[in-house]
Amino acid sequence: MRLERVVMDGEEGPFSLALHPRLTVIAGLGEAERERLCGELIGALGVGRPGVHAEVVDDHGRHLGVFRPEGARHRVVDLDEGVDVSDRYRGATGDLDLLAVEGIDAPRAQQALRLARGDLARASTGEDPVCRLAEVGQSDLWAAAAAVQVAVQVAAEGSAASSGPAGSAGPEVTNAAEDRPERRSRYGWFGSRRSRAEATGGDDGARAAERRWAGVAGEVSVDWALAHREVITAAARLCQDLHSLDTMSATAPAVDTKATSDLVSTLVGRMVLSRALGASRESFPLLLDDPFVGLGATVKPPLLELLGRTAGNPQAVLLTGDEDVASWARLEVLTGELSLLEPTLPLPVSAGARV
Repeated sequence: MRLERVVMDGEEGPFSLALHPRLTVIAGLGEAERERLCGELIGALGVGRPGVHAEVVDDHGRHLGVFRPEGARHRVVDLDEGVDVSDRYRGATGDLDLLAVEGIDAPRAQQALRLARGDLARASTGEDPVCRLAEVGQSDLWAAAAAVQVAVQVAAEGSAASSGPAGSAGPEVTNAAEDRPERRSRYGWFGSRRSRAEATGGDDGARAAERRWAGVAGEVSVDWALAHREVITAAARLCQDLHSLDTMSATAPAVDTKATSDLVSTLVGRMVLSRALGASRESFPLLLDDPFVGLGATVKPPLLELLGRTAGNPQAVLLTGDEDVASWARLEVLTGELSLLEPTLPLPVSAGARV
């Protein structure tokens, strides 16, 4: 799902914020203004305040209008068919909520749809498992994962053959889809440490494969890695692009590869996860709240280059007060691959944003 337009009613009348389908850079914003505008954009998809309206296109190509007039019934209309489809998008409270129908509540929306500088800073400390696995040799990583799968399957078949009559239950094996973030290890959100090898009762081949996996991936579970393989391989591929970035962009300076690859892993990982964020694998926009502020000259340009190349799936909106980012966007807007909006007036607190 992407935002095409957000209209916000303010004290000076309504005004419209048109968003590029790939990447929109909104420059010249202070911290309070970014905070307010992020809230309005997320609210446009969730339970927004009266006076915030939106036009969106979902992943099936449906063109929807979300209308929240003051003092009147809020509605969602299929703009192509001219049909009121509000009932499809009402949450448990009866409010219009395009996020809730996809299983995304307000706290998760704030966490999943917004990426700030602190999120990238955590990546540089190695706390992000996507970052850690993207940095290792990908052929070694997935070969070790395959070895665990094969060894566990062999051990499970042997255990089933010796456990009794046909049809008796074999050992439980953890399913990748069930290795949920809520099951925490010392690295936090990426799943349990219990592996398939441990579920087989200690078969030698499975234990050897598990040791091989641990030597490559550390504490990250095989199941979690397999469930997030697309994210990991995308991040690894783009990190490798850093080595040849100077040949792809005449303006890109020499790159601190280690520092930048850590940040790229989190940025790309979040973008890939946003492609299928909803319960039905619906994508949602990623709001970038000045995540590159304070980065050095060797790190910021390659991150902007990669953002420009990867935005679009999902849609990205970059809110910034950083003049370096604005200068980059002023050049890139000539390609038509992004749009740049620069406020001419301070953003009114009562209305969210004036762009």
